[in-house]
Amino acid sequence: FTMIRVRRGQFGLATENGKPVLLEEGLHVYNNPLFSFVEFKNVDAQHVSHVSYHVVRVPRGSFGKIKEQNRVKLLPEGTHVVDNAVFEYCGLAESIEAYINHGTIHIIQVPKGSVGLVFESNFPRLLSEGVHIYDSPTLKFNGVRSKLDPQIIHGTISRFRVQKGEVGLAWLDNEPALIEEPGTYLVDSSSFKFVSLRNATDKTIVLGAKKILTVNAGEVAVTFKAGTLAVLPPGRHYIEAIDHTFDDFLSTQQLSIRLTPAEGGRGKENELLTCETKDLVDIGIRADVFYRISDPEQAIMKVGREFIPELVKDTSIATLNNIIRSTALGEIAQSSQPSAQSEAEHATKVQAAQAMGDASAPLFFDKAHDQFLAKLHDDFKARYGLEITNIRIEQFKILDKALSQSIAGQAIKTAATQSELANLEGQTQIATQQQERDVRLQQLAAEAEARRVQIKADSEKAQAEALAEAQRVRSDMEADTRRTQAQAEADAVRTKAQAEADAVKIQAEAVVS
Repeated sequence: FTMIRVRRGQFGLATENGKPVLLEEGLHVYNNPLFSFVEFKNVDAQHVSHVSYHVVRVPRGSFGKIKEQNRVKLLPEGTHVVDNAVFEYCGLAESIEAYINHGTIHIIQVPKGSVGLVFESNFPRLLSEGVHIYDSPTLKFNGVRSKLDPQIIHGTISRFRVQKGEVGLAWLDNEPALIEEPGTYLVDSSSFKFVSLRNATDKTIVLGAKKILTVNAGEVAVTFKAGTLAVLPPGRHYIEAIDHTFDDFLSTQQLSIRLTPAEGGRGKENELLTCETKDLVDIGIRADVFYRISDPEQAIMKVGREFIPELVKDTSIATLNNIIRSTALGEIAQSSQPSAQSEAEHATKVQAAQAMGDASAPLFFDKAHDQFLAKLHDDFKARYGLEITNIRIEQFKILDKALSQSIAGQAIKTAATQSELANLEGQTQIATQQQERDVRLQQLAAEAEARRVQIKADSEKAQAEALAEAQRVRSDMEADTRRTQAQAEADAVRTKAQAEADAVKIQAEAVVS
C-alpha cells in the first residue's frame, strides 16, 4: 500500500508494473506491490526525464531543441510530453537570435537593411530581409552584413555600392572595369573580382590598361603612347590602350627657384650666391628666378621633365654671374640714399637729371633685371619652350669683411652728413615759412583795412545820395503845391470877372429894354 501527496506546483515520478507513471498534484493511493515512487519534480523545470517519458517546458520567446529517433526537431513555446525511449533534450534557443542552429535545422533572421551570407552545398547565397528556415546538412551560415557596406564579398558573389563621386575598380574576365555610374551592383561570377572604390576626384585612377586622368588647369599630363610623347591638356581623359602609359603631371604655372650654389643648402650663408664684380670684389646675392613652361612638349623633348629646374637654375646663375662680372661695385652700391628708393621716385629723378643735362643711370637691380631677361627670355622660349618671366634680387652682401666695414663706416658718415644737411634744410624751410606767414598776415591785415575804408566811403556816399534825393522830392512837392495854389487863385479871379461881366451885361440889356 502506497499513498503519495503531490503538492501544488509539483508532480511525482513513479513506476507501476515497470512502466513510467506521472502523478499530478493531489493525493494518490496505490495498492500494488509493483508500484514504486521515484521523486518529486517542479512543474517549471525545463526538462524532466523519467524512463521513456520526457516533459519539456519551452518558455515564451524560445524554441526547445530535441532529438527524437536521431532526428532533430525544434519545439515551439508550451509544455510538451513525449513518450519515446530514443529521445534527447538539447536545450533552449532564444527566438530573437539572428541565427538558430540545431543539427540540420537553420533559422536565419535577416534584419531590415541587411543581407545574410550562407553557403549551401558550397554555393554562396545572399539572403534578403526576413526569416529563412532551412533543413539542410550542407548549409553554412557566414553572418549578416549591412546593405550600406561599400562592398560585400561572399564566395563568387560580389555586392558593392558605387556612390556619386566614386569609381569602382574591378576585373571581369581578366579585363579591367571602371564603374562610374552610381548604384548597387551584384555580380555572381568566378571570373569577377572587385578591387576597391576610389574618389572620382582622384587625379589618377589606374587599373590595368584602363586609366582615368584628371588634369587640372595650370598643368598638363605627360603620357607616352607606343613610345611617343603625348601631352594631355587640362580636362578628364579616359585611356584604354595598353601601350598608352602615364608618366607624371607637369605644372605650367609660374614657378620660382632660389639661386644658390650647387653645394648650398637652405642655411643663411648658403642662400647667398657668390659673384665677382668687375673690380674683383666678391659679393653675395640672394635672388629668385621665376619661369613657366610655355610649350610642355618642346620642353620635355629638349630638356626632360626632371631636368627643367636644373637647367633654369644653372643657366640663371651663369647669366647673373656674367652681369655682375661686367659691373663695378660702385654701380651696384650706387645709391646714396640711407633708405630704400622706389622705382617711380628714381625714374622721376632720372628724368629731372636728364632735363638739366646732368648724369643719370638706372638702378643696378633694374639694370640687372632688364639684362637678365634680355639674355634668357627669347632664347629659352625659342629653344626649350620655357619662358623666363622675372628675376627678383632681394639683397646683396659684400663678402670681404674689411671692405664691408670700411664701406659701412663711409655710409655712416654719409648718412650723418645727409642727416645734418636735412636738418639745416628743414630749419631753412621753417624760417622761410615763418617769414612767408608774417608777410601773409600783413597782407591780410592791409586787405582788411582797405575793405573797411571802402565800406565806410560807400556808406557815406549812399547816405548823401539818400539825403539829396529826399531834398529833391521835398522841393518838387513844395513847387507842385505853389503851382496848385496859383492856379486856384487865377481860376477864382477869372470866375469873379466873368460873373461881374455877366452882371453888367444883364443890367445893360435891362436899360435898353
